Amino acid sequence: MGFVDEVPVPVLEDWADWLVYARALSGAGDPRGEAIRLEHRGAPADDVQLAAVYRQVERECGLDGLRADGSWRLGWSRGFLDTAVFRLTEQNGPAEETGPAEETGPRRRALVLRLLAELPHSGVHDPDDPEQWEAVLVDVLLRHPAAGRLRRLELHLTDHHHSAGRAAAALAARQRPRLAELYLGHHYDTLFELHRTSTGRPLEVERYLHDPVVPHEAGRALWPALPALRSLELEGAFLFDDVVHEELTHLRTRGAVTRWRS
Repeated sequence: MGFVDEVPVPVLEDWADWLVYARALSGAGDPRGEAIRLEHRGAPADDVQLAAVYRQVERECGLDGLRADGSWRLGWSRGFLDTAVFRLTEQNGPAEETGPAEETGPRRRALVLRLLAELPHSGVHDPDDPEQWEAVLVDVLLRHPAAGRLRRLELHLTDHHHSAGRAAAALAARQRPRLAELYLGHHYDTLFELHRTSTGRPLEVERYLHDPVVPHEAGRALWPALPALRSLELEGAFLFDDVVHEELTHLRTRGAVTRWRS
């Protein structure tokens, strides 16, 4: 999809190495080479051109539909995604009041179908279930090679009963050597209240008392894949079995984020 990932990515932040990398990308027809050169020059007058180049990168990567959907806010640096914030856009008012709107629901479904056809994903999504669309939007971005150098990631989930596990599995599918800040969870007012999905369906959190939202295997694989993680925020009920990471310097939890052990 127009993303060259055969050229070795520099390990260090030295600009000389990145300019060599940029020349190799440009030689392969990858517009990220031009973006890296513009970033290195750092001229304010280049900001508009740089934004335009990264819009081209997103189109050629197959990621342009994610920005158009409005749920992802993306920041690029040196040819890779540097920051990413996900919050599912409401399709027709508050999720607890309405399901997918007649206009935007079909558009999001069409986007999901295209992404599943064109981009790497876990292969276990049902595009006919609107509550799984969020999981697709998260899964395809985190499995894309453009997300390999993420530094900060926020996942504010709505249909977390599908998307939290998919997100954890996608993150664990490759090492994330720069991911230092992670928020993962869903907002709530009272811990054991009925959670409302994007379709307005009530979801009882007690169903995860003994089996967490994120499946055991995905949860165990996640933490070793994030060696640079220093700041972690988790919000919700019974998301994980355990949180095991010796290098954390900041941990914030809201809710009983690990399951009850009997």
